[in-house]
Amino acid sequence: MAPCELGQGDRTHRSSPVQVGARTDWSRIAAGGEYFGGGTHNGSSLALRTDGTLWSWGQNTLGQLGLSDVTPRSSPVQVGSASDWFAITSAYYSGYGLRAQGTLWAWGKNGDGQLGQGNTNAYDGAVVQVGNLTGWSAVSAGSYHVHALRGGALWTWGFNTYGQLGLGDRTHRSSPVQVGALTTWTQVQGGYYITLACRGDGRSGVGARILLVTLAWAIQILGLVPSRSAR
Repeated sequence: MAPCELGQGDRTHRSSPVQVGARTDWSRIAAGGEYFGGGTHNGSSLALRTDGTLWSWGQNTLGQLGLSDVTPRSSPVQVGSASDWFAITSAYYSGYGLRAQGTLWAWGKNGDGQLGQGNTNAYDGAVVQVGNLTGWSAVSAGSYHVHALRGGALWTWGFNTYGQLGLGDRTHRSSPVQVGALTTWTQVQGGYYITLACRGDGRSGVGARILLVTLAWAIQILGLVPSRSAR
């Protein structure tokens, strides 16, 4: 099947940039998905508009579009009716977003507990809240794992075979677990099987020292990541 990830309402490849629709009020975008040999695509996109609405399009094999089904979409479709989204991130087969009051939401694949529901059940594309806490300020997904910030504390869950959760072990987590006791984290970024995060040293003002902390072995740099089919 040809891809439908470009949001053009068709499945035609493009070799130069094309605008997605005619709107000019998009504010954020996050792309996810994975490519397998033999021409198998599984890409999808999430986007926010300035009115706080959330939109998605692309492949939807495991409900990663958040539309409560597994039907692919070739043009943007609104996810629910909420208009208070302010942050999004996309993983291989799942998506995550933050809404007003700092609530955290997830949808898509949950085979490694990456939806943070305390289980590995299938949710068929439904958008579900991660716990009942508020105050989440940032979220970033890797391939099958997630990190989020809340009050300067760093939290994580999902796939952990390579230690990418930063918890000192290789045990998967299906609900958020705090990484250490520090509350000075300022940024986090998930990678394939690694995670990077930044924290301040407590000094105020511009130019405060920033520490770059690697929370997993950089095994992909060493070429040690095995090939992996869709999980």
